[in-house]
Amino acid sequence: LRQGFPVVGDSQRSGCWPPFVYKPKLQFLHLKPPWIGPGSFDGKIFRRCNSVPVSDQLMSLWKATMEDVMEGSTVGPFGSEADVADFSGCSYWIPTQRLEVVQKNTVRGCDSATSNLINKTTAITEKLRSSSSPRRTWISQFCVSCVPGVAAVIVGYFVMIGHSFGLVAAVYNYNCRSAMINDVFVQIFEMVAFNFYDDKYGFETDLTAPPAKFANETIHALFDEKKLQLSRSPVILGVTFNLEALVLGIKDQRQQELLETIDSVRGWTSVLPPLSECQSMKDLRSDHMEVNPAIARSPRFWRRLIQLGPPREISLRAPKSSDLVIFTDGFTPDRRKEEAGPDRIGAVVLDRRAPAPKQFSGIIPSEISEKWLKRKTQIVPIEMIAPILVLETFRDHLRDRMFFF
Repeated sequence: LRQGFPVVGDSQRSGCWPPFVYKPKLQFLHLKPPWIGPGSFDGKIFRRCNSVPVSDQLMSLWKATMEDVMEGSTVGPFGSEADVADFSGCSYWIPTQRLEVVQKNTVRGCDSATSNLINKTTAITEKLRSSSSPRRTWISQFCVSCVPGVAAVIVGYFVMIGHSFGLVAAVYNYNCRSAMINDVFVQIFEMVAFNFYDDKYGFETDLTAPPAKFANETIHALFDEKKLQLSRSPVILGVTFNLEALVLGIKDQRQQELLETIDSVRGWTSVLPPLSECQSMKDLRSDHMEVNPAIARSPRFWRRLIQLGPPREISLRAPKSSDLVIFTDGFTPDRRKEEAGPDRIGAVVLDRRAPAPKQFSGIIPSEISEKWLKRKTQIVPIEMIAPILVLETFRDHLRDRMFFF
C-alpha cells in the first residue's frame, strides 16, 4: 500500500470481484527503455503540448493544477526530466499530456493515457462491481502529467500522488479505495452506508446522524465540506431526495441547466463522436453520427418530460407481492437454420387476480424493421420492442399495479 501499485500490465487482483480475461493490445514488455529521449514518447508529447494555443481554458487548467499542488495531491511543476527522476527515484517513466475538459462552466483536468500507450498495456483482470470491495486499497503509484505553461511557451511536469483520471488502472484503483472507506463505515462504525463507485451515501436517525457526520469528516481528512450533506432533503447531482415525502425532484437551477442544454442541440444535423470513440474506432466514414428523425424528436420529448414530469416516488424497499408477471419473446428467421417467416413478437400476462392469463402476438411490419441498424440477427431489437408493445397494449390494466418482466 505504501509503495503503490503499477498502472501498467495486469491490474492487481482483489480476490473479491469475478475474474475477467482480457488481453492487452500491446504487451508491456515490448516497451523497452529508455522511454525518455529524442523521438520517444517525451518528444511526441512535448510537441503536442507546445502546439496547444493559450486560451482561457488552458489558464484555468494551469490554475487548477497549481491548486492541486497547494492541496498536496500533486507535486510540481518540474522543469526537466532530471528533476522528475530525482523526485520519483525512477529513471524510466512515461509522460502524460493533461487536457482540459469543460463541465458546467468549470475546467477539469484529464490525463490522456492513450497516445503514450499506457492504457494499451493495461490488462483488466476483474469485473468491477460497485457493491463489493477488496480487502485492501489500491492506489496508483504515480503519474507524471505535462501541462503547457501559460506565461510562455514552456511545459511543466507534475507528479500526481494518488490516482490519475484517464488511466484504465486508476478506475479500479480509486473505486477500490472508495469501497474500502465504505467498509470502514459499515464494519467499524456500524453505519448504514453505501457506495456507488466513488459516491457515498447513508441513512441515519435523528439520534445517530451527528456522530455519523463526525465519522465521515474524520475518515475523510480532506473531505470537501460542500459535498457533505446532513439533511432530510439532500441534493445529489441536482436531484432532491425528499425523505419526508419520499419523492424525487429536480432543483430549479438544475432543471434550467438541462433545458438550456437541450435547446442548444435542437436543430443539429449531426453530432461529433466522443473522444474515446475518436481514439479507438477506425471506421468513422459511416453515417451513424447523423441525426435521424428519432433522435431529432427526442429533445422535444425530453424537454416536455423535464418541464411537466411529476416527482418520482421513492418506493419502500420491502418484500411485496407483484400483481402481474409478464413474459415476452420474439422471433426472427435464422438464416443458418434456413428458417423463414416474418419477424414477430408475443407476450403473456399472468394476473394473480384474473381467472385466466392474457396474451397477444403480432407481426412486426417491414416498414418498421427496415429502419433498424443492420445486424447479423435482428432478434435484439425485436425483443426490445416487445415490452414497449406490452405497456401500450395493456396500459389500462397495468396502471398503478406492481409487475415485473
